[in-house]
Amino acid sequence: MTRLLSKRWSLATCQGVLALVWLVGVIACLSVADIKIRGRVFDFSCASCSEAGKCEPREISQDDEAWAWILPLVVPFATIICSYYVADLVSRKQSTVDPLSFLVTFAASIFYLGKVLSVLVSVGAIGNLIDLKETPNRLKDLTANNTLLAVVQVILAILVASFFRSRE
Repeated sequence: MTRLLSKRWSLATCQGVLALVWLVGVIACLSVADIKIRGRVFDFSCASCSEAGKCEPREISQDDEAWAWILPLVVPFATIICSYYVADLVSRKQSTVDPLSFLVTFAASIFYLGKVLSVLVSVGAIGNLIDLKETPNRLKDLTANNTLLAVVQVILAILVASFFRSRE
């Protein structure tokens, strides 16, 4: 294992693997988000009562808010990683990177994309099994994970930057 990590690895190969992970992860996350939105998972109803005391259910769509939650989580990283990959392919530089830096960035990317995907998959999964008179605001289920995702996102940004800085 130490012999494998003692030699530097091809930058193009490592970037290609990372770009593939991010493309597959982003496609998976956006596909699940699209399925949930088309399935109206983020719509919720609440009782709207008039002053006369008459209550009527009111449907509220939060599709735009759901897209506004997912897109900033995955698109910037995918754009940066894929842009660097294409730029380095075009320049045809034969650079190398530190393997440990790549492996840590790779693992953190898998964890982050997996966490985003798990949040998306879990939203509404339990609520659909219960017959409720009012459907809950499931967008709150997404935003409840923002703190953890923000911390992981900052760590991932540092790791991606250190990966690209480790090139020679």
